Amino acid sequence: MDYGNGLPYLAELTLTSPYRYQECWINPTHRLYLLKGGEAFPRLIVLEPLFDDFEDEVTRWNAMYPLSIDKPNARYIGEIFQVSSCHDLRAILKPQNSPASTPGGPSPGWSGWWGRWRPS
Repeated sequence: MDYGNGLPYLAELTLTSPYRYQECWINPTHRLYLLKGGEAFPRLIVLEPLFDDFEDEVTRWNAMYPLSIDKPNARYIGEIFQVSSCHDLRAILKPQNSPASTPGGPSPGWSGWWGRWRPS
């Protein structure tokens, strides 16, 4: 997701998929949107950089591919259908350098919200 495209993307998902906005958090680099499509669907996390000039290693990798040049921060991270603990979820996300893997991120209750939306 590139800077400024978060709300248009959420609107598109609302019109074309079962996913609906649930919550949003802000950490030092990104807005993190949580979407829910139903109990049988994995939760969808959409990351939108807070700054137009945000850059990380994926931005630099995308610069090498002609189809990614126009949207340098767009990336597909993958799917996590279920985890048994917050620790397991962070262990999966941390190697991806996901802003969602940082404890104490958007709010003091950061580790608590992982458990609230985990599919059963």
